[in-house]
Amino acid sequence: MDATTAVTSPEDGNGELTTSALPVLVQVAGPSAEAVRSWVESVLGWQPVDAETALLVPPRLCVADPAGVMAAERSRELPTVLLVGDDDHPADVAVAAVRARPTSTLRWPSDREGLEDAALSGLGAPRTAAAGPRTLRVGGSAGGVGTSTVAAALAGLYGWQGAATLLILGPAAPVTGVRDLPAAALAGAGLWSQASPLAGVPRARAVQVGVPQQSVAVVDPAVSVCVVDAGVDDDVDVLVCRADAPGLTAAGRTTAAAVVVVGSGPAARSAVQQVCGPRRRVHLPRSARVARAGLHGRVPAGLPGSWLRPLVPLTRGPAGAPP
Repeated sequence: MDATTAVTSPEDGNGELTTSALPVLVQVAGPSAEAVRSWVESVLGWQPVDAETALLVPPRLCVADPAGVMAAERSRELPTVLLVGDDDHPADVAVAAVRARPTSTLRWPSDREGLEDAALSGLGAPRTAAAGPRTLRVGGSAGGVGTSTVAAALAGLYGWQGAATLLILGPAAPVTGVRDLPAAALAGAGLWSQASPLAGVPRARAVQVGVPQQSVAVVDPAVSVCVVDAGVDDDVDVLVCRADAPGLTAAGRTTAAAVVVVGSGPAARSAVQQVCGPRRRVHLPRSARVARAGLHGRVPAGLPGSWLRPLVPLTRGPAGAPP
């Protein structure tokens, strides 16, 4: 077997699974990171890769700890061995297990001798794509630009269209009577039943968490769409901003597929158009009716239809696609 075959195929010449020169994505962010990487490279003879080198040498297996699972994104198609340390909190382990769906879970370092067998088991196990809700993260260029209101509006639009929609709010959102849950509860199978109904939107519910969610892994099958109020963040699906200097800066560097510009500002519309480029762009006016709806917590049901209408196209993409 030549080196290329060893890297790209998990089988030997007789069709048997092998871990010889196995390219493995190591996502260990806890205190054992260096020890794990050293073990898989020097003892097992595997080829550790990271997010950058994975483009050149596609990994066939992921080895991760709970901290690594929550810190990085990866395809759920990749078989995963979850390494659990004595100091890992049970709640963190549970959330990581729901998100990664590991083929094996081992104690580190006491079970490290079983890592090769766990890898062979994972390589031979059939993997199916995870069925999960469409997730739309909404972030703002700064505080107070209307991020929570736009997130609630999008959740309402999805709900009015018949999708079971969960709105995940951060603190101080303009929606009242929403149940406050710990972040770990977002990975629970009964999340929909714990969420608070949104008045006026029968198919939408909401929960509130203490901090903006950088990464959400909602797996409750009762949820079809998940809209996340990510707070001040431009690494999102929908960016909310004003037509001002901070807004232009965020719109120029965002990874968002759509930009929602609220109100008028010192920046000309042509300047906004230039920094947004080909991505979708929605302009919404500053509205006293919207402000009153937020003041009284009547969002999204209290938002005027003329304000909601421009947002409708952002909800019309195919399932799983960006807006």
